[in-house]
Amino acid sequence: LCHVLAFGGLASLLLAALAARTELFPRRAVTAVVLATLHGGLLELLQAASPGRSSSWGDAVSNGCGAALAVCALLWLTHRDRRAVRLVPLLVVVAAVSVVTG
Repeated sequence: LCHVLAFGGLASLLLAALAARTELFPRRAVTAVVLATLHGGLLELLQAASPGRSSSWGDAVSNGCGAALAVCALLWLTHRDRRAVRLVPLLVVVAAVSVVTG
């Protein structure tokens, strides 16, 4: 759950930084999610190489789901984008499965 929240925050900040102008906001959403997900994946790879740490595909998936959920929420709140809302149930299920399976 912490991964979902942390990477949701990261993706939100990335989206705000990438889309200083309102009209760029929806177009930069995918970029923000991809960057946050890649960052999370890189951190998981680095953890695998660190003594005393372990990495998990479940954590990497949680990172990406958190990023996508936050960006979907922002798109809904700022632009009432219905496409973003349609993704939420799928993202919640995938995030929940990745959290439960670890």
